[in-house]
Amino acid sequence: MQSLDDDVLKAMGRLHTAAEAEAAFRAVRAAGFTNAGIDLIAGWPGTTAESWHNTLSRATALGLDHCSVYTLIREPKTRLDLAVRRGKVALPSDDAALAQIDVARAALAEAGLARYEISNYARSGFECRHNLAVWHGEDYIGVGDGAHGRVGLVRTAGGVETTVTPEADAVERALFSLRTREGLSLERVARLWPILAPRLPAWRETLEFFKRQGLVQDAYRLTPRGAEVCDSILADLL
Repeated sequence: MQSLDDDVLKAMGRLHTAAEAEAAFRAVRAAGFTNAGIDLIAGWPGTTAESWHNTLSRATALGLDHCSVYTLIREPKTRLDLAVRRGKVALPSDDAALAQIDVARAALAEAGLARYEISNYARSGFECRHNLAVWHGEDYIGVGDGAHGRVGLVRTAGGVETTVTPEADAVERALFSLRTREGLSLERVARLWPILAPRLPAWRETLEFFKRQGLVQDAYRLTPRGAEVCDSILADLL
């Protein structure tokens, strides 16, 4: 869906209108599907607070079970990238994009969808099993142009296969659970990936540092502020 603002959809180059997107969702419901969700993109250039609020109001009125809210990524060689480089489009600041994410989090929570992963919200029992499998370190298959997959030590991306070392594989699988509501359990890491045992003291020290900074709580879950800078925390752990 990505937006329920026709001007934004047109700027994105999408072929659907907001009304058509809503009609498609209602058709899914009418066909008998009891589990239906959408995706939205925060931080699109020119999106006003009023436009974003309107998108969220219309989206939550649909009766969602699941919603992914992704922050815009400027991909190289896209139409958007070219427009930015030519000075025709100005990207919003990080603070502005994060503000939209926070507004979305509050609106979705009010509609009964809890944040279970940095970019994903769901009613209880409707959390996406694929998303959780990715962040909990399970294998997954990528199908289609540009899709990513992970099976054993093999990684696929856009049809290209690479093989990683057992330790690199374990690090990847272990650390990204920090993105989830449950957080990063070092006890779970020690149990599932013994190869990482030498790293755990340093990881604990780093996570305790971030706890003192108010970015991590308990053992070890991101705070709302920590979720905003998760990539930096992961980079320090790596």
